[in-house]
Amino acid sequence: MVVSGPNGSTPCDILRGMVLRARVITVALLCALTATAAAKTQQARRIDPDKRYQVPTDGAQYLGPRNAKVTVVAFIDVECAVCAKAHTELRRLMTKYKGDVRVVIRHFPGQDHPSAELGARMALAAGVQQKLARVLREVFARQPRGLSADALMDAARAAKVDVKQLAVDKGRTEVIAMLARDYAMGLRFGVHGTPTFFINGVPVEGAKGLSEVVQREMSAATALVAGGMDVSQVYAQRLKGGMEEASFMPTGEPDIEPIDGRRWQVAVEGAPERGNLDAAVVLIEFGDFQCPFCAAANALVERLRETFPEDVRVVWRNFPLAVHSDAAIAAEAGMAAHAQGKFWAMHDAMFRERVRLDRKVLSRIAQEIGLDVLRFNEDLEKHKFLPKIEADLKLVTGDLGGTGTPTFFINGRRIKGAQRFEKMVGIIKDELKRANAVRKGAGKGQVYDTVSRGDDDLEADQEVVEGEAALKAGRMDDAETHALNALGLAPDRPQALELMVKIKCQARDTKAAREAARRLRDASAARKLCAAAGVTL
Repeated sequence: MVVSGPNGSTPCDILRGMVLRARVITVALLCALTATAAAKTQQARRIDPDKRYQVPTDGAQYLGPRNAKVTVVAFIDVECAVCAKAHTELRRLMTKYKGDVRVVIRHFPGQDHPSAELGARMALAAGVQQKLARVLREVFARQPRGLSADALMDAARAAKVDVKQLAVDKGRTEVIAMLARDYAMGLRFGVHGTPTFFINGVPVEGAKGLSEVVQREMSAATALVAGGMDVSQVYAQRLKGGMEEASFMPTGEPDIEPIDGRRWQVAVEGAPERGNLDAAVVLIEFGDFQCPFCAAANALVERLRETFPEDVRVVWRNFPLAVHSDAAIAAEAGMAAHAQGKFWAMHDAMFRERVRLDRKVLSRIAQEIGLDVLRFNEDLEKHKFLPKIEADLKLVTGDLGGTGTPTFFINGRRIKGAQRFEKMVGIIKDELKRANAVRKGAGKGQVYDTVSRGDDDLEADQEVVEGEAALKAGRMDDAETHALNALGLAPDRPQALELMVKIKCQARDTKAAREAARRLRDASAARKLCAAAGVTL
């Protein structure tokens, strides 16, 4: 996506990012710098179903013959149920058109599938042993029962893979690079979900229509071969004139979430922060120490702190982009400095040095700002704070929908990219008005928890209050109505579920009480609530 930076400039385009390193396996993504100087809306690469795309096949693992009339480039996720069905269909097509269909496997693991990345690495490692087809078949066969690490290894054994060598190869830098390349290529060609296929360059998103396009391309390729073309030239010929990458298209997401729009309640506990802890406005920045737009945003944030010295609390969380060679280790350095109480000194120094932040530079900065350098270097050597960096990355690129740096959350209101100073001042003033409206009813330190919740959550809380009052007064029907209203607004709100448990227990409706308790996910709390009403769950 394109995120407008200062004066409408465009920062790094990245959909999902993780730190790439040799010790811990992650997915490194493509960060494409765009030339659009004044993007007004969020954009992302999108597949045009009426276009043909020149998707490369070099260096990729494949099933079937080296050259074929029809080449299917398949972007898959081994935990994706539709991918499993599509894999069965691809095998059927390879049998039907024996020797004429090649399937190039590209991995695109989704963040909502916890074992997808490990599965992709194991498949790539199995491919090194020429066992890719067998492993994919065994993995997809086990998918309905869940793909734990043990299940994946069991699939490898069933595929007659050398599991000892597999355990080594899945962590090799070469395999990591292959996975990173596949993912980056998917983003380049507009892949947003799995399965996505390019059949001789013709895109098919999902499994529907797969066989029809293969059949159509088979007819066209057969005609070319009948006319004298060597089969090895068919793929290039069919791609001729195709798109070299997907075009950017508007997504409809605003750079600045409207004040009455969605809010994200982003945790601040344990993160570096500065400013008044009871400030009415909490500004959380997800940033990258080597990103030029974050450097510009740093000056912007400082101006905002000077303008609102008592009203703005600043919190930093990490969003290192794979395109910046030192961003990951710089993020770790920041947290190592935070452990010694000097995050902001390190933060400011790293932005000054931004172009180069390798270990040598970081050690020098650590010494200059008075850190225990031996402890600092040991923390970096052991990657002590890497789990915190990865947690930030998973959060911002997942639930929070971050697509580039910097990404801000101001009282839970998402702001993509560094905006003009005057615009940010206006946002903060709006948030101050909103915060002041709830400050009277919130205790010290609770303002952010209240104002960062969306209107639905706030309305749900009010329904719970009224439901509790009705229950206390013995108006069971009114209490249940308020509880249902609250759950309609916020289905998993614990307070609303607790209210429903109490209502059902007092009504001696044990079955309904158990259902509400199950959703509450706190068996002991549910039992206590019902015990007070003389009901045993």
